[in-house]
Amino acid sequence: MFTIRVLNYTINIKKMTGRRKWILFCVSVLIGAGIWFLTPYFTGEAEAFDAPNYYRGALIFCGIILGIIEARGFWLWPLGITIGQLAVFLGFGTDHLMTIKLIFIIVPTTIVSFAATIVGAAIVLIITVRRMKIQSVPNGAENGS
Repeated sequence: MFTIRVLNYTINIKKMTGRRKWILFCVSVLIGAGIWFLTPYFTGEAEAFDAPNYYRGALIFCGIILGIIEARGFWLWPLGITIGQLAVFLGFGTDHLMTIKLIFIIVPTTIVSFAATIVGAAIVLIITVRRMKIQSVPNGAENGS
């Protein structure tokens, strides 16, 4: 267990168990693979990064959801998403632009996913702090008496 202090409030966070962490990591790998595999299907483009709006939107949405589901491991989920996408990408063969494509997958995917999971984790933190504020207000204090 570790403690975070936010605005004079102390939040005790239980350590994430190993089993839950690895299950969610595997889920993030599957989500990353699904994004890369299904984006061409839904958009009609040849590769996922050929449809940047849908691709980034899916990364952001899934990153926020994973950050909300488990805020304590927010740094791990973008890595899973990136690994899942790389697995699918490398599974479809190579060509002469492989190195450039890998750079365009690894860097933006990790940055976008990481930012989105931070947003999801921040949502959880804000909700937790607000709940603590509501619970710490004595009866009658909200009316100014």
